[in-house]
Amino acid sequence: MARETIDPVLAEKLRPKASKIGDQVMHAALKSGLSPEALQRVVEQGGELQKLVTPIIIRLSGETVQTVPVSILGSPRSIDVLGAEGFSAEMYFGSLTGVIIDYISPSFKDQIAGCHGQWINLEAAALRCYQVEKLTETQLIIEAVGDRAFESFLEASARMWQMIKAQGRGQCGNLATIGFRSNIFPYPKGAIFCRWSKSERGWIVTDRLVASPLAWDVYDQVFSR
Repeated sequence: MARETIDPVLAEKLRPKASKIGDQVMHAALKSGLSPEALQRVVEQGGELQKLVTPIIIRLSGETVQTVPVSILGSPRSIDVLGAEGFSAEMYFGSLTGVIIDYISPSFKDQIAGCHGQWINLEAAALRCYQVEKLTETQLIIEAVGDRAFESFLEASARMWQMIKAQGRGQCGNLATIGFRSNIFPYPKGAIFCRWSKSERGWIVTDRLVASPLAWDVYDQVFSR
């Protein structure tokens, strides 16, 4: 889309509500393909939504704009988890004793296959658990937890499996099992996550890479080292 100025009348109407970033955001939105009308709807729904959408618009458009940081995760709480000796994703996710699995996505299975029989030893540890406070995307969650993200798919899946095993039939515990909330385990290339199915048929296990346009919901949980 051509990089053009929004109608001056519309610009004047939006500017008071977008004063921190102003015309730069308008240009970035146009360049990314967001229509002036859509931008107007975003701004008029309130500052919080605008702050959320702006970084995504900027990333799509290639613009460089300084924005006010927005906290997407609440304060973490500490939880103790068991270790995993000789964990292999291929072995553990193929052995479902005591755990009810409703669905494992093909993309998650592909990542398991990509581990080529690798295994990992994890010591018992204290993890951090955060609550998602604003609708957000995977990359922003990875940035929010920083170097506390799990180092690899294998480490993330090992930690997630140990926690699923402790709540194998959907009983209460550190993993959310009410309200179809996601339990997210980020690592540099994306995130894996599990949900207890709405129909009470078991755990749903899947993944989401950084490039995924899908958003995480408010009240989802994020786990990190």
